[in-house]
Amino acid sequence: AINPKKDSLRNLTRRMRSYAEEILQSREIDFEFSAPKTEPELKLGADIRRHLYLIFKESLNNIVRHSKAKNVGIVFRLEGRELLLTIKDDGIGFDSSKEYEGNGLLSMKKRAHEFGGKFEIISTVGQGTTTVLGVPLPKKWVNSRFLNLQD
Repeated sequence: AINPKKDSLRNLTRRMRSYAEEILQSREIDFEFSAPKTEPELKLGADIRRHLYLIFKESLNNIVRHSKAKNVGIVFRLEGRELLLTIKDDGIGFDSSKEYEGNGLLSMKKRAHEFGGKFEIISTVGQGTTTVLGVPLPKKWVNSRFLNLQD
């Protein structure tokens, strides 16, 4: 996560896809992974890459440990001045208005806040969980003709 030669969004999403394959397929959870292709490659700072990756890992670990999901959708997209990561599962969900023991959700919120991002969990008992992380992008990338968000 800190190697400047691997500071592109493309390299990060490759690592994330590999991690998703490893952890979800070993639990027989089907998943789809969609990420933008950028030309030239969108560069992300080391802190943002690290926090983004750790939030992603924690989200998937929570799905594996708690959700009883059979399917997971992972989608990156550009919206306004943010790169959005959405992770949605079809598991048992939970009451997101309650306080829970453990530091996972609190840690993810704190990490997002540290780089000026936004973090939201939407969950309903019996209807699965959706996690949304918004990563602010540098102004030079917004509305760039070089940003191609096709798979």
